[in-house]
Amino acid sequence: MTGPHVAVVAQSSVDGGAEKYLRMLYGDGGIPGTLFGSIPRWAAPQVDVDLGPKWGSRTLFTGLAKLRSEQERLDTAVGLRDHSLAHVQFKREQIGFTRQLAQDMPVLWTEHGVFNGRMRFALGNAYRRASREATAIICVSEEAAASLTGTVYDRRRIVVIENPVDTSSITPPNPDIKAEARDRLGVNPDGPLAIWVGRLDKGKRPELAMRIGREWRGQLLIAGEGPLRAALRDGEGVRILGFMDPTDLYQAADVLLMTSDGSGEGLPNNVLLEAAAHGVPAVVDGSVAAFRRVVKQSGGLPVHGDWIAGLDLAVSERERRQVAREWAEAHDLTTWRIRHREVFEAAL
Repeated sequence: MTGPHVAVVAQSSVDGGAEKYLRMLYGDGGIPGTLFGSIPRWAAPQVDVDLGPKWGSRTLFTGLAKLRSEQERLDTAVGLRDHSLAHVQFKREQIGFTRQLAQDMPVLWTEHGVFNGRMRFALGNAYRRASREATAIICVSEEAAASLTGTVYDRRRIVVIENPVDTSSITPPNPDIKAEARDRLGVNPDGPLAIWVGRLDKGKRPELAMRIGREWRGQLLIAGEGPLRAALRDGEGVRILGFMDPTDLYQAADVLLMTSDGSGEGLPNNVLLEAAAHGVPAVVDGSVAAFRRVVKQSGGLPVHGDWIAGLDLAVSERERRQVAREWAEAHDLTTWRIRHREVFEAAL
């Protein structure tokens, strides 16, 4: 795919959904782009600008102190002005770099989650001022877009493009592939298997997943790292695997368990989409409106307290697997890239 040559300005040591978004957009067959900064597993052209960690509750004040020197380093980065537009998606880059980038090229933002809480309180006014220079703001969900009400200068610049999945390379496993994946994971080849994939933090509620897994008749595998990792232990029917490539999990699973409370989520997220592409439906908290909207479309089940019954139903109703796959195909990677290129070209 050809298109505008984009200066992607981003710095992160986390290998999460926002970082994967950039790799999918600018990776093989994607939009031509050069990364000014660093993110895990980036394979396209890159210029190291020596930026500090992305802003969060623990790094915000030290980040603000370093912003002027980072702006100077970005301004002198080799080849920056050879690009036709800039793309930023983290708060430091949006607030700290948009104005200087906009002097030379259109600047586009992406928002991956709901902008609320302490970060919005601390940065809301600066975010609104910076948004004046953003030509377009791409949001990965309707919920993320709605959270920007009153925080962006012009809501007409918001475009919603939901996350994608590569359904050409990901397909539902046949029985042999599923059996091999279970063998590699060391789980029962015949019993029901649920998986939980995500960051082990308060909003994702992995402790709730542990309780559900101990009570359920099947097995539960939990994959992820985060601040709650040290407090979690393997239990009856539950194993914690840490951070890993989730391919074997998706191929082995019957159902995806998502205990997230929805805070900060941009839906559909990568976990939901990748599971669905493998034909794995999700069971989620039905009290979260965004989950109800997305999961009903994807063949999953929103539950209201009875997680065990939800898991059993998702496993027994095999037609849900086909619905999940069809929903994933509607979020195909190629179409998603084309939609982004249209937004980029309109900005020029």
